[in-house]
Formats: sequence, C-alpha cells, structure tokens
Amino acid sequence: MNNTIISNVVREKVHRKDLYIIAAFSILITLMMTGNQSTLTINGEPLTGYTNMLTITILLIGLAAGALTIALSSSTIPNEYNRGTSHLIWIRGVKQSIYHASLAVGSLTAALIALGLLLLAPICLMLANNQLPQILRLPVACLLMALPIAIICLLVSGLSIRLPGLATGLFGASILIIGYAHPLLSTWANLLSGTTSTILRSLLLVVPDLYSLQMQSLAFLCGEDLAWHNILGGLLGVYLLAQLFLLLKRKQA
Repeated sequence: MNNTIISNVVREKVHRKDLYIIAAFSILITLMMTGNQSTLTINGEPLTGYTNMLTITILLIGLAAGALTIALSSSTIPNEYNRGTSHLIWIRGVKQSIYHASLAVGSLTAALIALGLLLLAPICLMLANNQLPQILRLPVACLLMALPIAIICLLVSGLSIRLPGLATGLFGASILIIGYAHPLLSTWANLLSGTTSTILRSLLLVVPDLYSLQMQSLAFLCGEDLAWHNILGGLLGVYLLAQLFLLLKRKQA
C-alpha cells in the first residue's frame, strides 16, 4: 500500500464535502426516528418503539453507507486515469496493483469515516432512551457494519478498473439493492416456480447477503446471539474479493 496515495484520496473526498452531506443525512434520520408516535405495532411493540426504531436506523445506515461507497469507489480509479496522474505513479516504480489497491483503500477509508458520521443517529437514539450499554457496544458493532461496506467497495472498485463509471455505478446499485433484499427475494423464490424462481435463486447465490451481515451489528447491540456463519462468510468474501482485485489490470496506463 502507498500511504501517500491513500491520504490524498481521503483528502479529496473530504474536500468534495461528501462526508458533510452524509452527516446532514444522519441528523435527518435521527429526527425521523425520534420525532413521531404511532399506534401501529410490530410483535406487540409500537412501530416507533425503541427496538423497531433502532432496527430501521441500522438498516438505513447500511443503505446510506453502501450508496456512498458506490459513489466513491466507482469514480476514484477512473478519475485518476482521466486526469493522467497515473503516469506520475508509474515513473516512481509503483506497481499497478499497489496503485489500484491504494486508491480502493482510500475510498474505503472515506466510506468508513462517513459510516462514523452516520452513527450519530443511533447514538442520539440510544441517549434519548438511556441505553448506555448499547453505546459502549457500538465500536464493535461498527466493525461488523464495515463488512458489507468493504465488500461493496472491492466489487465496485474492481469493476471500475475495466468498466465505464456509469455501468459500474449501476452494477453497484444493483448489488446493494439485491444484497439488502435477500430475505424478500428468498421468500419470492420459494413461492414462485419455473424460470422466475431459477433466476431469483441464481441471484441469491451470486450476490452477497448484505442484509444478514448488517443485522449482525444489530444483534450485537441488542445482546443477541450472532450468526457466525454470516460473519465468517463475509470475512471470506472480503479476502477472496481482495485477491481477485489485485489480479485486475488496466491497459491504459
């Protein structure tokens, strides 16, 4: 890895004020989660009860962080080539794989900083409900939330080496939507039959189950048992994607 390249990428993202937009979105989520009362119930608890609000908040954070990761990762590597700055790297003897990996890590770092800003929402929710023990659990939960972000970053960064930015962004958005819709799509696949069911099962097999990964952070916050097979599967996915990423080359240099 090249620390200079990583820090330059992070600095550029901060200067674009992407992270500040996410901070504002975090405050908006907090207001939405704590501002209203409802007579509707889920499992005997009001819709706006603490547990339900925390669940919704964690899901929204995962989707928002995933969307930002796509926006950051789909443009970082192509922009470097479009500006022609890659030539300055080659003459210094930096390998293309190291260059690409440093750019991807820079994007991932910026996305994780944004995740930290987004966590203002559950922190405010926990403080409002006197849930200090859960606040203390938040750092570990944040590490669990980083797994789906890392998977998205590696997928999108790898595709951006070969594909145009728009195609990469659309593919990343599809992965994000399908990944978080895994439970719903699984239900449909079981209810339907024929070609539609086959297509859905194929998608579920190929696309990572981002929903289950994100829900592990909620389970940890609530003191529930973790689905370790999901966590280990996520770690294995990150490792395999990282190895594949390092193999990707770009002819234009």
